[in-house]
Amino acid sequence: MESARGLLLIALPILAVVDYAIFYLPDKIEFDDETVYIKTGKETLAVPFQQVTMLKITWISIGSKNVWKLKYIAGGRERSARFYPRNYADTLAPFIQLLKAKNPNAKFTRWSGK
Repeated sequence: MESARGLLLIALPILAVVDYAIFYLPDKIEFDDETVYIKTGKETLAVPFQQVTMLKITWISIGSKNVWKLKYIAGGRERSARFYPRNYADTLAPFIQLLKAKNPNAKFTRWSGK
């Protein structure tokens, strides 16, 4: 019984850190008809849809929802943002449709483990 309690005392802080990393550290994504707004901490970067190069589902998931990775060009170099859609049906489907319409060259992929 004592070893189970010790294991629980070790596991709880680890789970709390993982939960924080998945739910609170990912970037926030908002968009309008022309621009993706990537919020990282206190900074918001405006990226035109034409500068988005890839949208990818990562291997990280919570229940049936995945963390997504968005690659884009900013400042002359490729950068990326990871985000977790809180409600797929209300936010991500329109985003994908708009990205496909505004930038047909953007790649859409599922995770590859890399």
